[in-house]
Amino acid sequence: MNKFNHSLDYSEYCNSVIDCTDYEGNLSEPNLHKLLHDHGQSYYNYAEDCGHDYHAHTVLSWLGY
Repeated sequence: MNKFNHSLDYSEYCNSVIDCTDYEGNLSEPNLHKLLHDHGQSYYNYAEDCGHDYHAHTVLSWLGY
């Protein structure tokens, strides 16, 4: 079952991030922090731009994917 109503062609990396989401497509807080850290970004900067949106599409878009 697809977690999203979107039909997007993501890279293997993005799909691996999406595989870590819940049934609504949201990352857990620890996974979000790790993803941001792995990309050299801070949660503060992310939250300043996107609020507390943990949806994988939002995070991946913000990271430039």
